[in-house]
Amino acid sequence: MMAGMTAQSVTSWQSGFPPRTSFAPGYPVHDPRRYATKRLLDAKAVDCLFWISSLGATSPPEAPAVPTVILGLEAPRPPRSPEVFLPVATPGVDHAGQMVRLDSVVSLPLRRLRDSGLPSVAQALAAIEQAL
Repeated sequence: MMAGMTAQSVTSWQSGFPPRTSFAPGYPVHDPRRYATKRLLDAKAVDCLFWISSLGATSPPEAPAVPTVILGLEAPRPPRSPEVFLPVATPGVDHAGQMVRLDSVVSLPLRRLRDSGLPSVAQALAAIEQAL
């Protein structure tokens, strides 16, 4: 729940819109129905499912006909093996970070407690971007 609140807060802070906002036309377009994950997957309106889950064992929605890339924790993995799986670190455990409290009033600092040797999501995304 806290990760979802943080994602919603960051999306709103960065764009002025909540999740389910497209930036494809070069500016934000918010449409909760049009950009709903399940609807897009069911309509085969996506080229790939890119799933990020660094805080818990959250599996992506079933998308049997869509190539799947997962940035996530090492275990457990979803029932269907993704085409690409990149293990990432957990914020507040493996690296420092920030989260937004559930009441969305306070940003909480997170400290690193150990060194897993895994990249953060930001580091993994930067490496993917650099490789493109």
